[in-house]
Amino acid sequence: LKMAPLDDHAVANSMSTMRDMMWLCGLPADRVSWAHLGPSQCIHQHASTQGVERDENLFLAVSTLEPRKNPETLLRWFLTSPHLPENARLVWAGPSGWLIDQSNLPRATGNRTVTFAGMVSDARLCELYRQARCLTYVSLYEGFGFPVLDALLHNTPVICSGNSSM
Repeated sequence: LKMAPLDDHAVANSMSTMRDMMWLCGLPADRVSWAHLGPSQCIHQHASTQGVERDENLFLAVSTLEPRKNPETLLRWFLTSPHLPENARLVWAGPSGWLIDQSNLPRATGNRTVTFAGMVSDARLCELYRQARCLTYVSLYEGFGFPVLDALLHNTPVICSGNSSM
């Protein structure tokens, strides 16, 4: 945030993020643009054309680890819900964000485990979408929600919050 005012121009991945950059960083509107990143490129190769071997124990979360992505609620539900398989695994793919101390987040209860995979390659992300029982995306505020679109394009069921763009 401290370096943003020194940039000649900034690009945000949503209009909401653009507004946040202007507000939080003091950037004038003529120095910020926005453009959606777009869905995965791999879907053109196989979307709806190949059989999928789903792992009924694999749940997926794809996002930056930050407060608006609601990680505490997702992890609490995943680790305590009586409606999930005893050996369920949650893989969280995405970079560390801000205001969340990853070392303090729970990683296991009984046979259920959580893995913070960090950034993964496009090929690995595609593999995770195609193997996961579902994508869990419980963001509190979202400008668009590309992981939801990506999951649906991979024929992966989605559990998401019912607010903002979702």
